[in-house]
Amino acid sequence: MSSWTELVHSLEPVARDFRPQWFRERQQESLNIISQKRSHRNVVLYASAFLQKPQIASMSLLVSAEDINGFVSVMYGMQWDKGLTLLLHTPGGVINAAETLVEYLTTKFEEFETIIPTYAMSAGTMLSLASDRIIMGRQSQLGPIDPQMPIGHGAVSARAIVDQFDRAREDDLLDLRMAHIWAPILQSLGPGLLQEAQNELDYRRQMVARWLERRMFRSLPNGKETAEAVAEYFSDASTHKSHGRRIGREEARSQVRECRGSRNGPGVSGRGPDGLPSRHNRFRADPCHEIAREQSWPNVAQERVMRTHTTKWSLCCKAHVDGGQV
Repeated sequence: MSSWTELVHSLEPVARDFRPQWFRERQQESLNIISQKRSHRNVVLYASAFLQKPQIASMSLLVSAEDINGFVSVMYGMQWDKGLTLLLHTPGGVINAAETLVEYLTTKFEEFETIIPTYAMSAGTMLSLASDRIIMGRQSQLGPIDPQMPIGHGAVSARAIVDQFDRAREDDLLDLRMAHIWAPILQSLGPGLLQEAQNELDYRRQMVARWLERRMFRSLPNGKETAEAVAEYFSDASTHKSHGRRIGREEARSQVRECRGSRNGPGVSGRGPDGLPSRHNRFRADPCHEIAREQSWPNVAQERVMRTHTTKWSLCCKAHVDGGQV
């Protein structure tokens, strides 16, 4: 796999008008190589340009309900029994959309793994935890999955809301004079918020625990208890302090290593790629802001790209036979 510097040097002699096509070809070569190295599995690249194009409306960069259409399109005609390698690069997004993607993938593939070249945060972490195996490099990171509740013009962790109500209750029990201090604060939060925050916490934790038990920990005798403990760890905002906190390879592996059945069993592997710089350059050179691309080994390659100047999804299909296009 080429490094960033090697790609830049290779790009310099390419005319500007031909660079988007050059990036697409390099990207396809990378997916072909990954498929070969991963036992000829189907390979899907699901990536967002949130680092290269922060000016784009956030919902166009996040996991959203529309993305299932891209997955259905690029996976059409795959050999399901070969399994799936999902390359994931996302800041997160809508949890219900992530749940839809997970249910679709797990009903299609008996086994699938995720590779995290750089970032898979929030809902991206949840997608990763639903797989049989997570492969990360030294630069890769997951993140906490605690829900973020819209409050005013920003968002607050659901755990912070629950903790605040618990603190108010304790303060009032210890000193009734504290009720005068807490009253205006709690009134500003509105009715039902506490229950809604608790519902969101339970929903994510229980869903991720169910996925872990069903996939990553299914061979363990204590799979249910282990899955619940790992889901609680990733959900615990009191531990992580920030929703954007980095959970690197070693920390992620420490959570999984406690429940691995064998040395080569399920969990987080350190044998990950050092990154896919062609993805970053592709976003710079191409007017797209989200990509779902697949390599269905050995004869079909499709790409579904969300572009800023058209609808969110546009479709381009290519077929390859013995290395030549038809």
